Amino acid sequence: MGRYANAVECALKARLLSPLDPHAYFLETVLATAYATNREHDKAIASATAALRLDRTHPPALRTLMVSQFESGDTEGASATLVRLRAASPELSIQSYTNMGSASSPVRRRTIEIFKALRLPDRV
Repeated sequence: MGRYANAVECALKARLLSPLDPHAYFLETVLATAYATNREHDKAIASATAALRLDRTHPPALRTLMVSQFESGDTEGASATLVRLRAASPELSIQSYTNMGSASSPVRRRTIEIFKALRLPDRV
């Protein structure tokens, strides 16, 4: 919907309301994604890393980390994260990712362009 700053506020509030949540990795991933969509890459990387400390193979957290690393200029880190993401999701390809949701999403289009730049296969 394009309300990225609002998404950050809502994700921070959700994390605050549930500090002992057994699924804290998910809340951290939501926060990381909100930061990434708002192009706050350092914060997105920190939140994605926190999520991955709780669940080291969570694909959305790995994807968000990869996007934020790439967009912040750390292409080497993004490539290494893509290797981790492919280990967690061996079926991942540009086509499988595109089929997951709306191709009209600006965030999804950014991610697809990064996948292409990092040479993710079109199909598995």
